[in-house]
Amino acid sequence: MSLSSTDLLTLFPFDGSFVDEEAFSRSQSPLSDLQSDVHLPSDSYDYGHPLLNTALQLQDPYLRRAVTLHQNGLSEEIPFRIFNKLDQALFAVYLNNAVSLGISRLNPGISGSTYTRRWRPDPEVRDIVATLIHHMIHAYSLVACGEQKENEMDSGRLKHGLHFDRIMLAIRRLSAAHGRELITQDYGHRLPSRRFYVDGYYRPRRRDEIELEDKNEWCCSHCHSDIHGPSDNEVEKWYKEICQPMLDLPPSIRALEVEVYNVRRHELEKRRRAHLGSSSKSVEFIFKDRPVLVGTDKINQFPSEVSEDTFMGLLEFLHTGSYPPDPHVFAGAAVTRDARCKAPPIIKSQNVSVEAIVVLADIRLAKLGLYMGFEDCKTYALDRMNTYGVLYEDPVAVLKEIYRGCELDPDLKVWARMFLTRCLNTSSPGHYHGDLLGHSTIEPPNLLKLESQQGAYQSRFCNAIEISGALENDVNKACAELKTAGWYTSFMHTADQPAHNSNNHPHTRPHFFPDSSSPSSSSSSGSWYKVRDLTSQLSSLSVNRAPGIERGKVRDGDYIGPNRTYKKMKYSMNDREEHLRDVEVELDKARENVRRLEREKGDLREKETQKQMRIQAVVLVEELLEENLGQRRGVDEY
Repeated sequence: MSLSSTDLLTLFPFDGSFVDEEAFSRSQSPLSDLQSDVHLPSDSYDYGHPLLNTALQLQDPYLRRAVTLHQNGLSEEIPFRIFNKLDQALFAVYLNNAVSLGISRLNPGISGSTYTRRWRPDPEVRDIVATLIHHMIHAYSLVACGEQKENEMDSGRLKHGLHFDRIMLAIRRLSAAHGRELITQDYGHRLPSRRFYVDGYYRPRRRDEIELEDKNEWCCSHCHSDIHGPSDNEVEKWYKEICQPMLDLPPSIRALEVEVYNVRRHELEKRRRAHLGSSSKSVEFIFKDRPVLVGTDKINQFPSEVSEDTFMGLLEFLHTGSYPPDPHVFAGAAVTRDARCKAPPIIKSQNVSVEAIVVLADIRLAKLGLYMGFEDCKTYALDRMNTYGVLYEDPVAVLKEIYRGCELDPDLKVWARMFLTRCLNTSSPGHYHGDLLGHSTIEPPNLLKLESQQGAYQSRFCNAIEISGALENDVNKACAELKTAGWYTSFMHTADQPAHNSNNHPHTRPHFFPDSSSPSSSSSSGSWYKVRDLTSQLSSLSVNRAPGIERGKVRDGDYIGPNRTYKKMKYSMNDREEHLRDVEVELDKARENVRRLEREKGDLREKETQKQMRIQAVVLVEELLEENLGQRRGVDEY
């Protein structure tokens, strides 16, 4: 019995015999078959001794009334009715509406217990409601976020952290707004947490119970009375910094479902977010206002060697449609109209700058667009690479950047071959032969400049070729094209060079030497005179690289025979570029047809399975019908 606001005492009965079903059970008396005797409430039916009907007859109206209440299922009201009668007779109804009476089982040595208000074992309604809401918050976290696995304890779905406290705080404020604040709503609770005994001691928690709780922490909440969580200020700060900005996201991001890619069907399908694991292991893309979730294990394939400048350039391209440096500044430096045409730049040794990374930035953005499947970014970068006219940076570094990595872009390879064969339209191979040495201002193509001993690129260019078989293969193709155009001559020899050094070896690097007989040789050290092949440099090439070079050539589609003679180009570089693009289009169409055939094949398998199930169902129905008909015939014959 507990006291309310004006309570003083609470009265509890001896034990639960008042409400026991056998409290007023009856049996036939051995002395009389007409009336039944009553067992004592403290005794069971088997061991109780019935009172003689002469000693205790059911003539007493109170006993008859008690039996009637018991038979009507109202035996639990007996102690409350007795309490009310005693309150009227002895205490002048002073305890009415001031004392609450409860029935419970206590220690056999205790007749009853009286508690001060709020200290009785039975909690108030608010305590029960608060505890119920407490566990409903845990249940909501499991339903909304999915079941917690053993390795997902950091998610805190069954803990009393920031997520739990934010929901609890919102419910408490909501109850206060309606005038009935749940002040008992907290991390812990006010339910009795210690089991007291008659001697005043309580049983502490054993070690095995604590160890069991630690093992089950991932699948079961441990809600003790002394739990302490984060403060309200910490929760509010976390909510404003982390959660509140998410409310400004598109509704599709906050939806319960998200689309994922089905690898087998090659299509997007909707899945519930709660069934897809932790959000920290995934990334969402917005495609046509539809969220598409991708695992971070797929995103981790993003090239890690991308520099910060390249990434910032990508962000600037996404926001402004361009990226630094401004291509118009460098394109305006082209001295001739021909240098300003849409083509790869021309190497100018006097204009090389170590700090300039104009074309390098374009190449890196183009490769980044290739890795990401961002075709617009790659196309824009390739267009910029054809607008400068003059190359301001190291050409060897440009070629190394193009041929670095495993997956080479066909468009970049086409640009590299066009760059190697690039020269001014005013330059002519006829003016470059030795019979017209007076035209010393004619510039050869970029490839001849890179192979020239007079330039600063020869050694590093040869090293780059040794490192990359793909670059060497494209250099050989460019050499073949230039030879077809007449830039290489096999009859020009100096006096100190034997004739057998002029064989047309694909790995031979032609070099330029000033003619000592020319009067302008001493004053024009940068002039171009005549070309000769130096096969003696073949000794510097590794013989072990020959099989790899041949495989690279076969891979690119050009077969070089035993005599190592070049296959002449049957079409120009523009035709080759267009041909490569047509091949890519055909490959895309073929891939799309393969995916379509796989989908059709899957649909056919599904239809065939349904057809087989329908056939089996029809056969089963026919068997049942035949069985029923046979039974009916047997009944009719009988």
